[in-house]
Amino acid sequence: MKKLITFTSAILASAFLFFGCYDPIFQSIRAEVALEDADISGFINSMVPFTVEKDGDEVDLLFLQNGRIYYKNSTNKAHGSWIKDNSEGLPPSISYEYYQNEFKGYNFSKLASDNENLYALCYKPEFNDDKNRNVPTDVKFYCYNKTEQKWQKHAEINALINTYIESLDKDNFMMDASIHLFDNNETEFAGSGEEKHLKTSSNRRAYIRIGGGRPYETGETPNKEYGANGNAGILLLNGNSAPTPIAEDTNGAGLYTLSAVNNGSDDIFLNYLVARKSVNNPTYTYVGIGNTLYTFETANIDQTIDVIDGSSEKTMLRINASEQGKSYWEDTSMKIKKTVSLGAITIKDIEIPAAYIKSTSGCEGNILSIAETAESILMGTYEYGIYRVLTSAGVPEEKTTDFTTNGDDIMGKPYIIRMLYIVDPTKNESDATIYSSMQFRYTQSNAGTNYSNVGLWSYYPKRANWNRE
Repeated sequence: MKKLITFTSAILASAFLFFGCYDPIFQSIRAEVALEDADISGFINSMVPFTVEKDGDEVDLLFLQNGRIYYKNSTNKAHGSWIKDNSEGLPPSISYEYYQNEFKGYNFSKLASDNENLYALCYKPEFNDDKNRNVPTDVKFYCYNKTEQKWQKHAEINALINTYIESLDKDNFMMDASIHLFDNNETEFAGSGEEKHLKTSSNRRAYIRIGGGRPYETGETPNKEYGANGNAGILLLNGNSAPTPIAEDTNGAGLYTLSAVNNGSDDIFLNYLVARKSVNNPTYTYVGIGNTLYTFETANIDQTIDVIDGSSEKTMLRINASEQGKSYWEDTSMKIKKTVSLGAITIKDIEIPAAYIKSTSGCEGNILSIAETAESILMGTYEYGIYRVLTSAGVPEEKTTDFTTNGDDIMGKPYIIRMLYIVDPTKNESDATIYSSMQFRYTQSNAGTNYSNVGLWSYYPKRANWNRE
């Protein structure tokens, strides 16, 4: 499995190296569909719903980051309607002082939300001659409370981030850093008809993991002590109040946690970047593991455990001890934090039941994002664009299928689709308002890819095609 990126400077640095060039992928598309002017360019890693108070009323908005923070009304289905957030308390935008040879300001790289607060991670870059790239030198965490209506630096969390950064090897220039902001994606419906959309629910919670992970530079975690020696572990965010530490192994919490799913009573922590409970049928949870989509029963997702079989391959088995008679899957590329003793019987000698009820293949690249429509699931991948699989009563089919829109024509190889968001998942693909982000990693083989296509893309039913946003 390729690395699933959390908050590594490999992504952050490349956002500043934009060069225009010709993109052969879009030659035929331009002949059929006139491309819109891009209003939201840059690397977009997150789009989250959040409700703000305005003139005594609550307004449901969508927020994204592309270095700065933008928002629009959740029900707005028009191109060019994003507004730059200039709320009180935000740090200055990125600029480069040529004569001082340094960056000024901060670049926002990730958002998360709960029902009362919007959270943001940002960093100040610095060009590093040894790495020949921009690397972060300063990381800051901000919180916007909908009652206080302003952004504030969170003193306690920023102190923990600074302590963590100080514990890292200075020669790696934070290439071994891992700071990951995420939430449990809990939402509920608001509005009706064409105004129907998702908003945050009272059950939505956000977290930050400081330390751990599998950083880009070495692939190894510098400090494997959870919650000690610089690692702050996972923290439940409580707005501008003090965060709540999550003890290691609580519902799966650990050094490698990347996501959380609510099983109806608790948030279950998973070591996978893409994990989302179905909106249309909460019985099921979808998890992207490598280039395969797995469907789990949400109520049983907390019964999975990690096991090392003792061999040199360190095979990982994600198993559910309560289910019988199902074959198991294995992934040999992950590093597991603990061993479960099975006595004299080795894991390879027994049949291990599996937690998942269906697996879907067909994606060529690792899955980085998923979004749900009434009849399908869309999957964004690393360097292989977007894929689609049909569903029946919430259960996906075993193979991917064609699009009813021009999505796969627009978002193909070598594009990285790190974010997908659907405003109303009860609509079919061609009737839904959908957003995605497109990125790519420059290589010699894709030198013709055009940086002008990096940024936010949208599908609006009235326009009936994917286009730049």
